[in-house]
Amino acid sequence: MEVRERHEGDVIIIRPVGRIDATTTQAFSDHVKQRIVDGARKVVLDLYHIDFMSSAGLRMLNILKAVMKSYKGEIVICSPSDNLMELFQLVSLGNIYHIFHTVEAALKKLLDDAYYHLPRNSDMILESRITLPTNEY
Repeated sequence: MEVRERHEGDVIIIRPVGRIDATTTQAFSDHVKQRIVDGARKVVLDLYHIDFMSSAGLRMLNILKAVMKSYKGEIVICSPSDNLMELFQLVSLGNIYHIFHTVEAALKKLLDDAYYHLPRNSDMILESRITLPTNEY
């Protein structure tokens, strides 16, 4: 697996390429954890180039969220494939992570309050908050 990174302000965008499975999960997890230990408090996991994720990868995402929470930071996901989105919906990953269509939408969330002025779900695929419909009679 290859891992690409770039910085946008105080946000680090981490883009793994390939598969996140039993053979690659530990190395990728260690890489992200090291960035957090080194001071990253706003992280975007750009999954655009991930074509497969095993249960080990799902577990790793849960662990990374907990690690980031202990450092009082924020980690979000963007650009998952349709297959990954089906998997994320199946395991309710949206209850744990903000998941966005694009890097730009994820950056809006992490860089400023403009995210909160967007129409509901305009750039998000899933979000961790539950919105109940209003009764309009």
